[in-house]
Amino acid sequence: GRVRRRIVVAQGPGHMAISCDGRRLYVAAEGSGRLVVVDPERGEAVATVRIGHEPHGVALRPDGQRVYVASHQEGTVTMLDTVSLAPVAVTRVGEEPEHLEVTPDGRWVVVARPEGGELVLLAAEDLAVVRRIALGPEPHQIVFSPGPCAKAGSPRRSGR
Repeated sequence: GRVRRRIVVAQGPGHMAISCDGRRLYVAAEGSGRLVVVDPERGEAVATVRIGHEPHGVALRPDGQRVYVASHQEGTVTMLDTVSLAPVAVTRVGEEPEHLEVTPDGRWVVVARPEGGELVLLAAEDLAVVRRIALGPEPHQIVFSPGPCAKAGSPRRSGR
């Protein structure tokens, strides 16, 4: 592993997700309150969209049509269209959502709320809260195996 390229995206880059085809990288820039879209091949940011205060977790639906972003300070999850980057839906999930992941079948978004000690299950189509699952202190990461891109025949997956 050597560094091939450094890409400046915005203040406070953190969690990210890459599309199954590897053509787009979505980066939550906590310090600037933006989601930055990067073209890894060109090595540059190609779009930014304001999300709110401290966007944190980022996940893609396996079909690549939607990207989901957790806003830590606002207690929300935003669903964006990946072509227009327009918000499709926003829902409140409770204080300080951090990490999220889309199930491999693309039906559900699972959100970890460490401060609340729970997972929040959302319908991926409209972000309706389906269920809250109490887990105890500080659940953080969510990983599905096989990952969401396994169906697409790609070794890539969304994640951190």
